[in-house]
Parts: sequence; structure tokens; C-alpha cells
Amino acid sequence: MLNKGAMFGLDARIALAIFGALSVISGAALYSAIQEGKAVSVLTEMTEVSKAVESYLLDTGADIPLFHNQGSLSLSGIFLEGLELIDSSQTGWKGPYLPFTDAADDIFINNGDKVYYFMRAENANFGGEDRASQTQPTICGSPCYYWIGLRGIDVSTVKAIDIKVDGGSANTYDSGNIRLFPNGAEYNIWLRGPLAL
Repeated sequence: MLNKGAMFGLDARIALAIFGALSVISGAALYSAIQEGKAVSVLTEMTEVSKAVESYLLDTGADIPLFHNQGSLSLSGIFLEGLELIDSSQTGWKGPYLPFTDAADDIFINNGDKVYYFMRAENANFGGEDRASQTQPTICGSPCYYWIGLRGIDVSTVKAIDIKVDGGSANTYDSGNIRLFPNGAEYNIWLRGPLAL
């Protein structure tokens, strides 16, 4: 009788150990699935914003104007009037191209807690994983691309997006179709969009 009780206790401990291991594995898989879903959601929305820029270019036959008040910004001549995608008097404009609301400044467009902004810059290396190694974008020469920026993305989402878009193998974050700028514990992420006119 004593042996049966001891055996039952051992079986229960083995079962608990197995369930504990399975819980850890399923928890890690759930976390990974949540991160993957977040990365896909952010990338999908950024791609839609890029398509809105392309629609603006096709409809108007003109580039989005440069931001008119860049005195306090270090990248004068690069940032754009993002509000043009929501409200414009440009000939041929058929927008609004985005269902977002405008922010206090013409440069930013809000979609809930997401803040988008735009620039035209060359495809040369810019950005980086940390402030010490980051480089600034180059004002347009030829070719010149639109870049769709999104502020305040957490590191794990950024890395998942980089892997999806650029393969994430180099991990330099200053080349390819995704570029990063560190912003405290988060990143500002840039997606390369259409060619400028």
C-alpha cells in the first residue's frame, strides 16, 4: 500500500512538471504570436499610408510640398506637409487619401496613438540601431524616394518588421526598405515608399 502511494506522488510530480513545461512553451508561443500580429498590423498600416502617397502623386502629378516651417528642425528641406494627404487645394487632388485626423502641426498625421510623418530623401544609408552610430538622411538628388515615418515603435516590433521587409540579417537598421532612429526605449521607423516625381 505504501508503494502505491509513493508511486502516485511520483506520477503527480511528473505530470506537474510536464504541464509546467507545456505552459512555458505555450506562453512563449503566445507571446511570439502577439508580437508577430503587432508587426503585421503596423506594417500593413504603413503600407496603406505609402499607397496613399502614391495615389496623391498619381492624381495631382505633383510632389507633396516641403514642410513650410522647418526652422527648428535639423533636417530642413526633407520633411513634407503630411496634411496634404487629408486636405489640399492642389489641382487634381481627389482625397482625403487617409481616414486619419490631422495633428496640431501640418507635418504630422495622427491615427489614434500612431503619429505619421513624411520625408523625401535619397536611398543612401541613414538611421541606425543606436544614437552613436546613426546617420542622417540625404536631401534629395536622384533618385529620390518618399519615406513614411511612424513614431514610437517598441524594439521587438521593429525587429519583427525589419525581418519581414528586409530579412533582418544585417541588423544595421540603416539600409534597406526599413530604417530606424532610436527614440529613448522606442524607435521611429521609416518605410521606403514610391519614387518622387
